Amino acid sequence: MVMSMVAILLVNLVAGCTIIKPEDNVEKIEIMDGLDRVVSVKIGGGTNLHNMDVYLVILVLTAVAIYFGRMADENHQQVRVQVPFWLKALVLMMPVLFVITFVGRSVVPLDQQVAQKDLARLQKYVDQAVDEGGDVLFISQRHLITFGLIENVPLVHEHEKVLLQEMVMAQNEVYLSGLGAELAEQRYALIVTDHLPSGWKNPEKVPLAMENNVVLNDMVPLFTCAYQEADRLLDGSLDILVPKPEVTCGSD
Repeated sequence: MVMSMVAILLVNLVAGCTIIKPEDNVEKIEIMDGLDRVVSVKIGGGTNLHNMDVYLVILVLTAVAIYFGRMADENHQQVRVQVPFWLKALVLMMPVLFVITFVGRSVVPLDQQVAQKDLARLQKYVDQAVDEGGDVLFISQRHLITFGLIENVPLVHEHEKVLLQEMVMAQNEVYLSGLGAELAEQRYALIVTDHLPSGWKNPEKVPLAMENNVVLNDMVPLFTCAYQEADRLLDGSLDILVPKPEVTCGSD
């Protein structure tokens, strides 16, 4: 929806149907810059500038408006800028430079035979849990159910990966207490999740270390006191958790 709105605004700018006023645009840029900075700080900065997308979009729209003469100055007169040829060439070359930058990086494709075997193993775990009358929680990899790669299992909507991480980062005690109670009661016969963090990482040296450490300290113990790893699939990136014979939650 956002991209559709951006596309419509770009067309209007080029067609001459819209004029951006400086006082409005400066205020929007400042607001978006501030909001994106807050989001970036909240999650530890991330590994790139994806948290500044809205701010960058506003800058792009401003640049397009100036280029096509759709920007008004303080006196509400249209601003027309003669863009030098070298700058136009540089802008056109930027996508090519991005492609060249990423060419040569090693991307190892997933072995299809191994993936099919892992899916078959996961289906067996799911079938066993469902046959025993238990719920199966897919924290991640929910698309496997959506596209029918894993069958005959209802989707448990709670505790989706992104929401769960957000609640942990926000230190939402109400949410975490509810999750902890469910896990301590071993509500789920099977849990499918991306591999849980197992060690502390140095925030000064490792990307996303802050997120890793918060999850390690505040979320992982909720799982490990009641569940244990039964298997690990997809080259070690996917954990299959089953209830422990003995629950140790709250024993510390």
